[in-house]
Amino acid sequence: MPFISEAASAIKSRFGLEDQSLGSISLVRSSQNLSQSSAVRMLDERDDHGAGTMTQSFELSEDPSFWKDHNVQVIIRIRPLSISEISLQGYNRCVRQDSCQTITWTGHPESRFTFDLVADENVSQEMLFKLSGVPMVENCMGGYNSCMFAYGQTGSGKTHTMLGDIEGGTGRHSVNCGMTPRVFEYLFSRIQKVCVA
Repeated sequence: MPFISEAASAIKSRFGLEDQSLGSISLVRSSQNLSQSSAVRMLDERDDHGAGTMTQSFELSEDPSFWKDHNVQVIIRIRPLSISEISLQGYNRCVRQDSCQTITWTGHPESRFTFDLVADENVSQEMLFKLSGVPMVENCMGGYNSCMFAYGQTGSGKTHTMLGDIEGGTGRHSVNCGMTPRVFEYLFSRIQKVCVA
């Protein structure tokens, strides 16, 4: 566990107090892993006045074999800039995503960090669930313990990642529901399939 503490301390000292554009950090304990694809797409971010920048977005792909050899995975999710951040600083960010596994803090001196997965603001709740939630449920069904938690400063997107949008008390999930409702729904559907079989 010292590695996780050191990584968390490094992230907190580099990102925690500098800027809120680094999203929640999910630490996943499981006996399977994820894989990333290196497909890159360019996005044009523009404000109401036409000013903006081109940014890279990295495509993620499912690969259940990634989960087989690792016990702990660290997933970084970068949230979009808020309207107030854009009005104050434009589209400038304190982090730059270099690949599906690395981000660079753009302060002085620049520092590069490598993780198991870096998900940018364009990764949907469903894709994140398929990459990390489904393998965790499958591990639970296989008799292994699994745990997921979100870590990050206030406003970094922890609640959005873990709970998302749940339609007011209807028990139905929206397309933006988070990890927790998706994991429980998938877990109970898997249990139902086992009971029927």
